[in-house]
Amino acid sequence: MSLQAALAFVGSVRRDEALRARVEELDDVVTEEHLVSVGRDAGYDFTAEELQRAHALDWRMRWARYAAREAAPQGRLVNP
Repeated sequence: MSLQAALAFVGSVRRDEALRARVEELDDVVTEEHLVSVGRDAGYDFTAEELQRAHALDWRMRWARYAAREAAPQGRLVNP
């Protein structure tokens, strides 16, 4: 189980239409355990706590990227 696997799962859900569809098919009340189960079925081994940490880290990294884009003149990244 690892944070790296959870980060890979988060990225895969964003890019892989079939995996994203599996997540979207979950009930309205989705728990982290549901997501861990989907991840396990897709070959990722992580805990609910690692998924929480991965989601927070992914969000911060994406926020930093978009914030840098907004701060750069003419939409260019400061540090690509």
